[in-house]
Amino acid sequence: MHGQWEVLGSYGPQLHDGMLRFLIDHLIPNTAYQFRISSYNSVGVSAVGSASAPISTGFEGKQHDNHVHGHGKRDVIVHHVPDSDVGESSAKLRDHLKSLLDPHLFQVTPALFYILSLSLSLNMEYPSRASQVHGPVITLSDHTETLTYNTLDTLGNGHSEQVSLAVWSGHWSPRRFQVTAELIMTDPPLAETRPLLNARAVRGRIALVERGLVPLVEKVLHVQSAGGIGVIIDAGECVAFNQMCSAGAEKRNGDGFGKLDMPRLWERVRIPVVMLLRNDVDTLLALFE
Repeated sequence: MHGQWEVLGSYGPQLHDGMLRFLIDHLIPNTAYQFRISSYNSVGVSAVGSASAPISTGFEGKQHDNHVHGHGKRDVIVHHVPDSDVGESSAKLRDHLKSLLDPHLFQVTPALFYILSLSLSLNMEYPSRASQVHGPVITLSDHTETLTYNTLDTLGNGHSEQVSLAVWSGHWSPRRFQVTAELIMTDPPLAETRPLLNARAVRGRIALVERGLVPLVEKVLHVQSAGGIGVIIDAGECVAFNQMCSAGAEKRNGDGFGKLDMPRLWERVRIPVVMLLRNDVDTLLALFE
């Protein structure tokens, strides 16, 4: 089995046919996971249960119609503590939970359970550093080769405009599902290290990386290992999606960038990978807070 156990956060259960069920977001389609669950209340935290049998997320309907929702703006799945628990047990619980998760991501809201996950198909590692920079929430499709986001409601009238940017999908990008999540920059920007310095913040988000220094597929695998659900590569000096940008490939002919790469280099990639022209990258960067 690959990967390490990672705390996903707190989830309230749903009762269905006499069984407790949990809805877990930002999981990658066609990937096998195992889960362990612990419950907590004002008394304290239970021991973590044994691992579930492998569960595959699979596909529903047409593969490219599947939609993965990651973390939205400032929406980090974390441990929670009921507001009513203000006694000694609550303090112990907070200490226990903070010891498992970076304190920058800790908040206080009601919940009942926390869940740990192990991805069997991805080699996932998470250091404790978290990014303090928040980007726009975007929807990325490597099938339609589009990136969309909503403009801010600057007039205060409740109206915003949807903006669509053209992207160039990687030739070996899965083209099986679209993703919606907050955009985040990798640290380091070239994503040449594994683990990424802000790997915990990348989890469940779409990562923006700069081109250069290491092969593109390495950058993608570093983001994927951190739990990212999509990758946008800054095209750098490219002015069009053609052979001047990626040898042997032309977007207008239906090629993806990296067409001449050996397939085996990309066979472990399971998340959408696209390239974006520098002017459009600058547009997105202007939306960061």
